Amino acid sequence: MAEKAALLERIGNIAKITMNNPASLNSMIQALLDDTRAALRSDKLDLQAGIELETGIQLFCLGTEDHREGMDAFLAKRPPVFKDR
Repeated sequence: MAEKAALLERIGNIAKITMNNPASLNSMIQALLDDTRAALRSDKLDLQAGIELETGIQLFCLGTEDHREGMDAFLAKRPPVFKDR
């Protein structure tokens, strides 16, 4: 449970940092993915904790400009132009 709480707190911190400094989004997402991979490989993460972790990550990613660009590009049937935001 402590690992799950720490990861969820990290997701929140990354969201706050990137809102103030969008240029740091790419490196922050990479750090978050590294932490997530480590947690998922851990035998201490149960199914419910994994689902909650995944939910937090998805919600974070849904709030990015690149997510919106990806969706718009898909609907317009054109290649996306990502800005790492």
